[in-house]
Amino acid sequence: MAIVCDAAGTTLDCRYRDSGAIPLLREILSRRVLPRLTSLHRRLPIHAAALAQSDDAVLLFGASGAGKSTLTAAMAATGWDIMSDDMTVLTGVEDSRVWQSAPGVSLWEASRVGLALPDTNCRAIEGYDGKYWYAPPHRARPGTVPVGAMVFLSFDTSCHAIEWRPISGPTAMVMAASQMVRFDPADKDENTRMLDSIGRLVRRIPCYTFTYPRIYAALPPTIEAITAIQDHAREQAEAYL
Repeated sequence: MAIVCDAAGTTLDCRYRDSGAIPLLREILSRRVLPRLTSLHRRLPIHAAALAQSDDAVLLFGASGAGKSTLTAAMAATGWDIMSDDMTVLTGVEDSRVWQSAPGVSLWEASRVGLALPDTNCRAIEGYDGKYWYAPPHRARPGTVPVGAMVFLSFDTSCHAIEWRPISGPTAMVMAASQMVRFDPADKDENTRMLDSIGRLVRRIPCYTFTYPRIYAALPPTIEAITAIQDHAREQAEAYL
């Protein structure tokens, strides 16, 4: 399998030997390749899930194993709209809006069972043994939704209480910059531009660290806490204006 992009970042040439590879190719294109290409068109791709409730969205950041996908699915099951599962593309920095690019989330079997997700809304992902795609009843979000808060999930598996706190300045900058998605990591100009974009992003949008118990029973109050963060961020935005 090979994927070749032209210099303008507008045309992809996909080659494969076996037609059975098409589902995997579709998965790679939609969730890995295309988001990276948006950086060539002055968009800001970032490694985060995006979920919307009411009129704005919350970005969930987290390293592999931080529980981002499980929390995303749990939030979707309670009425939040999934805008993207782990690769979010922002329209820019000054307006900071997100498209609904992937209204579903990929999960391991343990999370699918632990959340008791309906079989009718889950399908096995070809090429990824033991992973499922959970797509709740589709709630289309036309156009874009503004980002209201950025939440950085903790990897602390020993946590026994839900805690969140606002962060800003260098701390927020470092945490957000570590989640940049670059088309060419060796391109210094691209790195400089994206770091500048990240810096302006964290100055505009309220940022928070978030820890929570890594057990399924704690998910309902965890989702309530995310809602509280969203409300707090709105108050901060109003005060900023």
